[in-house]
Amino acid sequence: MNQKILRRILAFALCMILSLSLLPSFAFAAFTKTGNQVEDIVAYAMTRKGDKDERGKMCAGFVCTAAKKAGLDSTQINLKATLASPWPGDNQFGFLTKKGSPKYNCKAFTWKDVKSGAYTPQKGDLVFYGYFTDSTGGTAKLTLAQEAKKDYWHTHVGIVRANGFSDTTRDGKACYKLLTIDGGQSGSDGKSTWVKTRTRVLTKSSGYAGWSSNGHSVYLLEIIRPNYKTVEPPAPVVPTTPEEYLAACQKTNTYLRLSAVASTKHIMSLPCSGSTFDSSKSVRKTVQGEQLVATAIYKNTVGNYWYKVSASDGATGYLYGGDATAEGAPNDAISGNAKLSTTTPKYGKGLNITGTLKSKTLQIKTVKGVLTGSDGAAQKKTVTVGKTSFDIKPSAINSSLKFGKLKTGKGTLQLTVVLTGNDTDGKTLSTVEYTVKLPVVNFKVVK
Repeated sequence: MNQKILRRILAFALCMILSLSLLPSFAFAAFTKTGNQVEDIVAYAMTRKGDKDERGKMCAGFVCTAAKKAGLDSTQINLKATLASPWPGDNQFGFLTKKGSPKYNCKAFTWKDVKSGAYTPQKGDLVFYGYFTDSTGGTAKLTLAQEAKKDYWHTHVGIVRANGFSDTTRDGKACYKLLTIDGGQSGSDGKSTWVKTRTRVLTKSSGYAGWSSNGHSVYLLEIIRPNYKTVEPPAPVVPTTPEEYLAACQKTNTYLRLSAVASTKHIMSLPCSGSTFDSSKSVRKTVQGEQLVATAIYKNTVGNYWYKVSASDGATGYLYGGDATAEGAPNDAISGNAKLSTTTPKYGKGLNITGTLKSKTLQIKTVKGVLTGSDGAAQKKTVTVGKTSFDIKPSAINSSLKFGKLKTGKGTLQLTVVLTGNDTDGKTLSTVEYTVKLPVVNFKVVK
């Protein structure tokens, strides 16, 4: 190959690799709560880096989400704040009283405390930015009580992701570099917002943060140190009997039709193998393709998912999630049916549809009714349910499907139910939807 062409191909490939490396990551990284709330709020926030933020909640909502994931409760922080202010008010954090006194047992500082060396920002601190409408001189001389008396506006809040800061300069002025992780950061399209890591360059003399809002320079106004705690995880349960072991497993209700993937797998007496609990024994081997019904999913004490199953030959036990394929909900996942007061309604007359549908364990997401006349013309109506039972008569299916509009001749009523449940690939549990069609109701419109 011509060397010049080869160099061009390699250069193009390198550009593509670099471009892809700059794209934001949409998948959350793994987050495991340790019980150390300082570490956990930052760790969770960092898993959101590069994720598209929820517009409307923005930076304050992101802080609340991270706080919830870290295990903070309403005695430590207002978990419903959507506005970036530590002062009292609707949708604000309310860490400070109107006089500047700390609440929620937090610690509160201003840039004056940082400038004097009385406080150095720490990992997990919340930093609030904004401006005073009657001052452009910064915040390095103000206490919290003095700030409380001024006309202030808050524009942003972020989470400090590393202890301390380093020295730097900006426009020839001495500054600090503060490392944060922030929600509500503008995207390149000017509409979407993102979670991003930030290096905030703050002027030592004033706390100037490097941007402006409504014609005013924005400063770091307050630093709030929430009353973080270290919550010791509960002692692990060490089961000594099969009953204790089963109780220690995490159970999720389901109701699925499964197909065994091979003839070399085993239905076990407990949701584990001999290496995790010695009392687990093989009930029998599976038959490839055989149909099983799962009534629950267990996450065992080593983190693997198992179906609780029953087979057509009466065998019952537990099957590893990766050893079966979920094919949908069994026909008897829904009990009840649509009923007509008569199967020979008169032409031009209305007719009620009655009946109650009940799901064994799965939630009914939607029910769709299709009323088809002798000429093939169909009326359709779908309703959202969100419960395990559904009464047809008071619903829009009954009121919207009009028998009076049907021509004489044979017709049908068909109900389709969408169920929301869970299945597993052996290592993970996912929420899925399964569709069940109920038996067709036949009728004949007469004159």
